[in-house]
Amino acid sequence: MTTRVEQRVADIMRACPVRRASLAAALMAGALAAGPVAQGADGISAPSPTMAGPNAGAPTSTTAEIIPKTIEAPALTLDNNSAGPESSFASRIHGYGDLRLLSAHLTRRGVMTVDKGVVFQPSGGLVIDLFDFDGPITNVSFVTTVWADLNSAHPGTGCFEEFDYAAGVSVSFLKYWTANGNWMFWTFPDSDTPNMYNTDLKFTFNDESFFKQCALRPYVDLFWNYSGASPVVFGTQHTMYAEVGVEPEYVLHLGDYPVTFKFPTYGSFGDSSFWGDGDGHTKTSNLGVFSTGVRATVPLKFVPASFGKWSAYIGGTYIHTCNPSLTYANEFIGSGSTHERFVGFGGVTLTF
Repeated sequence: MTTRVEQRVADIMRACPVRRASLAAALMAGALAAGPVAQGADGISAPSPTMAGPNAGAPTSTTAEIIPKTIEAPALTLDNNSAGPESSFASRIHGYGDLRLLSAHLTRRGVMTVDKGVVFQPSGGLVIDLFDFDGPITNVSFVTTVWADLNSAHPGTGCFEEFDYAAGVSVSFLKYWTANGNWMFWTFPDSDTPNMYNTDLKFTFNDESFFKQCALRPYVDLFWNYSGASPVVFGTQHTMYAEVGVEPEYVLHLGDYPVTFKFPTYGSFGDSSFWGDGDGHTKTSNLGVFSTGVRATVPLKFVPASFGKWSAYIGGTYIHTCNPSLTYANEFIGSGSTHERFVGFGGVTLTF
């Protein structure tokens, strides 16, 4: 015969699948230790605990990786932390902070805005788990990020070249899929470049359950510039392109400090109007860029857990510009006429 305490535990387990076993065990233990439970007209008179959501999904991811994404930041995929060893609850609010130094400012669309001096790009973001479900849709989260670009040698501007803000929604569904939709507002404080308004919709498939260490984590990202200046100099408004990519990874286990290698690779294509015709100087094309790279990350486990999860990374990105107007745009802004672009980077990341 099922007791009222057992029925209450079952109700809680059905209501929140995340960590429900530990929560149910804690509630049962507390109830049994307390002896007989006072009952009201509607059963056990105990307050309902606040439940927590599951880990945020993701390419990037990743998005995604992405988290351009990605965020890269963007891209944005974050791990959920417990509130502490004494607590069986998890926070619904988690996020990240990132400090990065680069050899140049090379956008993922292939525009090299700065190729001299020192480039510093701090960024941060928050993920708020809104809803958890047991059906085809398992999680809905609100995501917001900020990103800045500062450099010592941008031609014709001060050091504060760019500040971007993004907000959107992440939805995990059908067990292996994540969809991220973002609204982006890009500003240029120390130059006369007009603001840019963009949106993107990214779908990521997590194939790790099928291919284990050989997983590719494929994604498709649809990017739309709907107002303001063009992100690629000579493009027009109300036009879009698609980015298709993978982000395989390999973990090298070195004792307490495993090194995670990621190899983000993607190509872009779309409406030729997104890149334009070089203000009449080039032919149009539906191809954008091809890019590949490597990033090695190691956890900084000597930092106390109470200060969050810290990691350090180093890597490089190669981009080949396939679009004539894009190649001419780099020449037009003073970055040379070559199709081949490379940037090295390194930094530290905090997640909580």
